[in-house]
Amino acid sequence: MAGAELLLIFAFPVLLAVPVVAVRFLGSKMVAKSGADRSIAVPIADAQSGVFPNVCAKTGRKSTGVAEERTDSFDTRWVLLVLAGPVGIVALGIIWARSNRSATAVDVPLSEQAFDQIQQSISRNNVTAGLAGVSVLTFAVLAAIGIATVWLVLLAAVSLLALAAWIVAATTAKLARVRLRLDEPHRLVHLDGVHPDFVAAVQKKARAEGRM
Repeated sequence: MAGAELLLIFAFPVLLAVPVVAVRFLGSKMVAKSGADRSIAVPIADAQSGVFPNVCAKTGRKSTGVAEERTDSFDTRWVLLVLAGPVGIVALGIIWARSNRSATAVDVPLSEQAFDQIQQSISRNNVTAGLAGVSVLTFAVLAAIGIATVWLVLLAAVSLLALAAWIVAATTAKLARVRLRLDEPHRLVHLDGVHPDFVAAVQKKARAEGRM
């Protein structure tokens, strides 16, 4: 195997980690710039007892149902485990699963329009994630076989383009949802990306019930 091929194969995991981390960090910046960073904090007990008014958290219109959202307790720095190869990827999967089990769940009121937008964004995210996964796997298999360097470079470029498309889709999906942040010391849960009318309705109901 030529030196250029070896260099590309060893450099690829580093290139792979960059867009994965970018989904978290650049996505958060895009959320803030989009104006979808409006937030309201409520006691965890209140949030889990279903005290929210009948107002969609994303559109401010009348809600037609609720969707379960969970806090994100996964530390993005664990993504660097992909650099350790297959063992690191397995360890990353275990850590991610454990963080999901320890998450706090809240039922958030949504309208039919918000449900549709969320489902569409999830579908696009799943498709692009699948394409990115297939392209990366194809690169790994063909690199192990030892194909010509020119084809290896082309496959690496395709894989990174697929990962870039996934970044866009993942960020769009993040913007479409209500994101939860847990404030353990003060026993609060922050709902990010909510509509101003939802914030006003929550505050109005809390005042009427003597919780503010």
